[in-house]
Amino acid sequence: MQPGADYRLAGWVRCSTGEARLGIDLLDEQGRVISRASAPSARAGQGWRYVAVETNVAAAAFARAWFRIKGRADVDDVGLAPVATAFMGNTGLEAD
Repeated sequence: MQPGADYRLAGWVRCSTGEARLGIDLLDEQGRVISRASAPSARAGQGWRYVAVETNVAAAAFARAWFRIKGRADVDDVGLAPVATAFMGNTGLEAD
């Protein structure tokens, strides 16, 4: 990973019951989580759904992708790649 660069974690999620979420933890040299980001949840009955999250790695040494499930779900074609151009105009926007 390039320090200070933006990366996109993306993949396909299919949830047959409950909900599922794909995310990324950014870790320091000792493996401690210094930042976390997650894509929107996929819910049951939506079929295969493309989900993605963009984050700036800042000074993270490592990244760990994760998949959280409440119910039953599948994940496919997950990848982490540098973002040439961010889709969001204000990538620092936080939810209320």
